[in-house]
Amino acid sequence: MTDPVLMFVDGKNHLPTSGEFFDTHDPSNGAVLASVAKGNEEDVAIAVTAAEQTSEAWASLSPIERGKILHRVGQAILENRDRLAYMESQDMGCK
Repeated sequence: MTDPVLMFVDGKNHLPTSGEFFDTHDPSNGAVLASVAKGNEEDVAIAVTAAEQTSEAWASLSPIERGKILHRVGQAILENRDRLAYMESQDMGCK
């Protein structure tokens, strides 16, 4: 099994405040795909605060700056599409 999947909040990986994780399984055979951070109300509050701050920063950018960022995100998705498709198909139980 791979390393546990942490929460990604405010541009950084975080352990869940509870320290708890849960396993996600391949529905085709029951094998564990990953151990994933289990968030709670405190984790949600931290994420919401970070999202509110990010929203304010995003709103302060010009449309051109926002467009450049969205273009980079799109490029990253395209560059990783095979890996993303494989991960999603595993999660759905497809081989």
